[in-house]
Amino acid sequence: MKQFYFNQSNMQQSKEKNKPCDVLLIDHDIDEHFLLESSLGEIGLNKKLRSFNSGRTAINYLDSLFRNDFPALIIVDFNMPLMNGREVLQYLKYTYRYARIPVIVHSTKMTECIKCDLMEIGAVACFRKTFCMKELKIYLAALAIIFDNQIYR
Repeated sequence: MKQFYFNQSNMQQSKEKNKPCDVLLIDHDIDEHFLLESSLGEIGLNKKLRSFNSGRTAINYLDSLFRNDFPALIIVDFNMPLMNGREVLQYLKYTYRYARIPVIVHSTKMTECIKCDLMEIGAVACFRKTFCMKELKIYLAALAIIFDNQIYR
């Protein structure tokens, strides 16, 4: 079963190719923070990692930043209380200030219907959460490709 989906048409090339990696993780599950933070660290993508447990606090953080300090990538959980991942994605993609930041959405229940909806809104990728190391390596390899600018057009 295919669990990782790319939407290359939504990828936009960063203006600063050598800009330090900056990943913003939004997930209400603290275990996911630890898992993704340590996994990103293993492949060297944690230079400026920031984690938040709600969409609202992450948006407040983004609002406080200058454009030059925006993250290179946002990873958001689909199933969160109060403001879910779809709502976060929709806010980011419909707000001009944040529309160019690539967003990956992950979920324990990533169905084809959810994936199609998220890709239409502007997600660059959708991923089903997993604790299987083989699948996690595929996910991390895809992140490494994003940061190497090998799939930007």
